Amino acid sequence: MSCLILVRHALPNIDPDVPSVDWTLSVSGREAATKLAEALAGYSPRVVLGGPEPKVIGTAEIIAEHFGLRARMVPALAEHARRSAGYVSQADFEAAVGLLFDSPAQVVYGEESADIAHERFASAIDRALAVQDNNPVLAVTGGTVNSLLFLAAAGLARSLYGAVSACQLRWCSTARTGKS
Repeated sequence: MSCLILVRHALPNIDPDVPSVDWTLSVSGREAATKLAEALAGYSPRVVLGGPEPKVIGTAEIIAEHFGLRARMVPALAEHARRSAGYVSQADFEAAVGLLFDSPAQVVYGEESADIAHERFASAIDRALAVQDNNPVLAVTGGTVNSLLFLAAAGLARSLYGAVSACQLRWCSTARTGKS
């Protein structure tokens, strides 16, 4: 079984007038992706995949370049589909995604349910791992599908989304500051 290195995209340029699916990487996001690539040196991925969003494939390209690879865009690794949702505050976003996780079979935010997004994403990950012959696979993704996969793999209830998000934020903060 191949090893999966799952990475959330780096910080994008947030523009309320542009759908989040079209956001590109910010300068600090590009710098963070470069630092992350250096930190991942010991894992030596043989393939770097990313979803189609500019912030995701941009992060994947920076990491892949560090390893002398080319990032491969995989449409099925796209973030949960929510182009119709528009820009909302962080608090409203977290509430909407919480509802998505609490009602996984229903389309309650955006254009697809959590179950459909998870199935699409997990199937793409399974296909990528199946052809790698025990080589490490690095996949750059959006945070929602990343959390869906993590919770399912860990056998945890999706209602723990808030705790997973807080854990990811704490880990990122610790990784940046070196403090726990």
